[in-house]
Amino acid sequence: MVRRLRLSPVLRRLASSSHVLKNTIRCTCDRDTASLRNIHHISSPAANQPSTDVLIVGAGIAGVCTAHYLLRQSSTLTVRVVDELPGVAQSTSRINGGLVCPSLSNSWTSMPIFAGKDAIARMAFRQLVDSGEDDASSSLLKFDPHLLLDKRFWTFFLQWMRRKPYLGEQNEVISRLMHHSLDCFNDVNDDIMQSLKYNRTATGTRTHDGRLGALDSSGDIGLFCNGLHEKLMERHGDRFVFDADVSVNSFEKDDKRIHGVNLRSSDGKTQSYEADQYVIAAGNQSYNLCAGLDVPCPILPCKGYVVVFNSDAVVNTNIELRNKAFVAPFGFGKFHLSGFAEFTSHYNTDKAMHVDMDRADALVKVAREILPDLEVESVHVGFRPLSPDDTPLLGKTKYRNLFLNSGGGSKGWSQGPGSGQLLAEIMLGNDTPIDAAPYSPRRFELF
Repeated sequence: MVRRLRLSPVLRRLASSSHVLKNTIRCTCDRDTASLRNIHHISSPAANQPSTDVLIVGAGIAGVCTAHYLLRQSSTLTVRVVDELPGVAQSTSRINGGLVCPSLSNSWTSMPIFAGKDAIARMAFRQLVDSGEDDASSSLLKFDPHLLLDKRFWTFFLQWMRRKPYLGEQNEVISRLMHHSLDCFNDVNDDIMQSLKYNRTATGTRTHDGRLGALDSSGDIGLFCNGLHEKLMERHGDRFVFDADVSVNSFEKDDKRIHGVNLRSSDGKTQSYEADQYVIAAGNQSYNLCAGLDVPCPILPCKGYVVVFNSDAVVNTNIELRNKAFVAPFGFGKFHLSGFAEFTSHYNTDKAMHVDMDRADALVKVAREILPDLEVESVHVGFRPLSPDDTPLLGKTKYRNLFLNSGGGSKGWSQGPGSGQLLAEIMLGNDTPIDAAPYSPRRFELF
């Protein structure tokens, strides 16, 4: 007999209208243009600037950090950054949990498949089948059932299974990059980095079992990216150009090199550019850009929640709560509460951007256990670009002059400066401060 599987009440609710958590919550989404930061010196593709030394696709944390270190290491390079959105850091890098935490280096994808109550297969089956449970809104992981029909998911899944035997080793690989990135944050010889104001506040992370990650911190990723962009414009002038509202139509290529890129601005105008080197640092969009080049980039969007709230409590460290939720202080009574992981292949639709207020309420409930006076200011969702081994794709592709910097997942903020610095050294042909081989995008080329 074939048994018909029924969708759980949570998935049915997601398909219907949203629920209001409380009147004081202002729901915002990742691409909400009402909260855009002021962007200055944005140019448009011009006929008198048909070429550049380096063209970077993506103006989030990966793109602007790569541009910074390329310009810092070379006094002659010209760098052009393009992004399809109306400013710097307008997607995943606009707002996140704020954690800069090298102590939290364990891979998300190292979770067990079958064994234990938190096994991935068990949680997925529990959500797809109507089991009558009432705690689905607080479940750490959620899965869109449409993933089973999506090629992108199966590419990710097969690569995850292939890489899983190495994930113990991968935790050390992730840790090395995060500690290198912390060195970049703290580099006293980098005057631009030290001049940035981004509410760096926490002095460590207090874990759920009482341990302290003393090197950890917190900060506003959106302020960081926009501040870095402005500093690059001031310092480097015409050597650094940023084009907003510009998308990639196609790449011109042969079997060995990229020869040009065709761009389209928001007003429909097109322009072809040539560059010596190209970087795809477009987060989740990197998958689509690489697919057209036959470059493996198995990145899956992983939806997370951020609740911005205020409290009079004096908190100097990040705090790990139950169910892998985190609180990060931002100073002056402001905090970010983050958590959950929802796997989907469609991150740029209204349904995907929907804020499930039951999920937000579950996060707030956990935070009130230690901060009972918290007052919610806003709720956001964002999509972490997650790779199958939770390690960024960082380095050269099969094309001699095409490089990737994407797939940082939940650790993209912590790894941002380190990833940008490492890729810049690779592109310039210099020795790298840490072994770059484990981050190579070509580790996914077997299938």
